[in-house]
Amino acid sequence: MDNVKTIAYYDGFALATRALIDALKEGGVGAVYTDEELKKICGKDTAPGGEGYGNLQSAINYVMQNYDLVWERERGQKRIRMISSREKINTMTRGLCGIRRRTRKNIRVASTIDRGALTPEESRKAEATAAALGVINMFTKPKTVKKIEETGNSHLLPTQSQIVALFRKDKNKNIQAQQSGAKHSEAEFS
Repeated sequence: MDNVKTIAYYDGFALATRALIDALKEGGVGAVYTDEELKKICGKDTAPGGEGYGNLQSAINYVMQNYDLVWERERGQKRIRMISSREKINTMTRGLCGIRRRTRKNIRVASTIDRGALTPEESRKAEATAAALGVINMFTKPKTVKKIEETGNSHLLPTQSQIVALFRKDKNKNIQAQQSGAKHSEAEFS
């Protein structure tokens, strides 16, 4: 009976996930868990494609949301590691690139819509969605991120109005392009 370990109860999580949460919440920056160690903790293979992979992802998300600890899988290393604040910047940058890529794809999809085949409501929804995608595309450009970075308030996030003010000078150019009915070039979305 000395070998019995108590596992905390986290509402809605499987036993394997709860065991992983207990282990991950105790780590510090630079802490490493190999796939073998994780398998011993939860009894399942947590490598990508393994039966416990979902449990590990749920545990990683839980400790990030509740303990502000960020774990990442190291490519080709068969392990996860808690990352530092500097490494989190790279993670955020990669995420932003992925968002931008998906946004550009959906902007291309929006350009293929036959507006004549839509009802007025569907057409408005398509236009609103395309406009939102355009805004996301604009604000995820590396040049835009650099402009925001150069505002000088590195300890404060700029407000929405401050961010919009950075782009006011481009407003007339965008309005003229819209009025001329010019199609967006592929270069604008890269």
